[in-house]
Amino acid sequence: MIHQLSVHPSHQRHGIGKALVKEIIERFQNTGAPTVSATITEESLPFWEKIGFKRKPVFLAGNW
Repeated sequence: MIHQLSVHPSHQRHGIGKALVKEIIERFQNTGAPTVSATITEESLPFWEKIGFKRKPVFLAGNW
């Protein structure tokens, strides 16, 4: 599970986020993880979809 991933706005759109996610996926797969998921915002959804993630109908619950 990728809980948080961010790239400073002045460095966005240079492939840094994509490279980080690619490395995370590779490391997860090397440890036997069958899938990788991420908690994301509506605003970041296009980035995640662009790199192959799909939106799923899940809910987040908290006591905050």
